[in-house]
Amino acid sequence: MRSQSILRMAMTLLLGAVLANAAADEPSSAERLPDMTLKQKIAQMFMVSFFGPHLAEVERDFLRRVQPGAVVLFERNVESPRQATVLTNAYQQNVIDGGGPPLLIAVDQEGGLIQRLKDGFTRFPAPMLWTASQDN
Repeated sequence: MRSQSILRMAMTLLLGAVLANAAADEPSSAERLPDMTLKQKIAQMFMVSFFGPHLAEVERDFLRRVQPGAVVLFERNVESPRQATVLTNAYQQNVIDGGGPPLLIAVDQEGGLIQRLKDGFTRFPAPMLWTASQDN
């Protein structure tokens, strides 16, 4: 259990470093806000989802035009880790090409019965199991 905790901590630190590096070139949300139109500000409050594992041209156009704040992935969107990477990079690139800020990308991955990311992805136990272990 201790090795899992160390692994989680290392992954969190690595992810933080990568995000900090990626965000260093991007203006902060507070810096972007005054330059955003009312339509862009409203779009930032929406989380959208798309139908399949590949980005269709109509979806590309939507991301460039509307620039929503977030995209959520479901099982229908994910085939493998590599494909999910290509897909989420396409989401980000289309929003950025449209002049919008980078997306928040989310997935409903609660563990237990709700497992959107399956084959090839790390599967963590359900939060209820972690709580029952009483191991912080």
